[in-house]
Amino acid sequence: MKNTLSATVLLATGLLAAALITGCGSDDDHAHDGTSTVTVTSVAPGSGAFGTTGTPESGTPPADVSPHPGPPAGSGLINANPDDYRSGGSLDGDVAFVSPTGNVWCRLGKEQYTAGCQAKTAPIPAGADCRGSAEYPASMLTRGFFLSGETVTPSCFNQGVFTSPERKPLPYGYTITDNGYTCTSRESGVTCTTPSGEHGFVLSMQEARAF
Repeated sequence: MKNTLSATVLLATGLLAAALITGCGSDDDHAHDGTSTVTVTSVAPGSGAFGTTGTPESGTPPADVSPHPGPPAGSGLINANPDDYRSGGSLDGDVAFVSPTGNVWCRLGKEQYTAGCQAKTAPIPAGADCRGSAEYPASMLTRGFFLSGETVTPSCFNQGVFTSPERKPLPYGYTITDNGYTCTSRESGVTCTTPSGEHGFVLSMQEARAF
């Protein structure tokens, strides 16, 4: 996505916009407490509608997904090799994936506003402003979260902030780590955590919850 920070931010006041820019990068921050709202609405040239995705039909591992050494002991999870999910082009080699259903899109970028997930269908996360605008009504907005250090920010989007041209699914039962963030794909949804493992979010058709 070109020039994410130039995106139009729909906030009640300019102070909240400033808070987003200065407050999301602190490693000392904790999970979003739901007291402020953030709606990111930006247009990436050539990105098209967020809904134009492939829809994998199952959690069967793709042939080119290789297990990565060191799965969490006793977790029953398989560590995916992050190198299998690196995207070129506008994603600058960041890890990116979709859920097996194609509903949730995630990116584990190293730059601010490049890590997180969004879903085509999900509840509105507590603290997110999903009112939309005349140009981008609420029905067009996707729901999800930004990750930045230990901060989890609920957000709504009018375009594919975390989309990848490869559209590669992370199978159910697989976990992947890059740039300190870890995401796990389960039938119940995608769970991502911050570097400490103490904060993160769950995102699915039924749930959009920060912790």
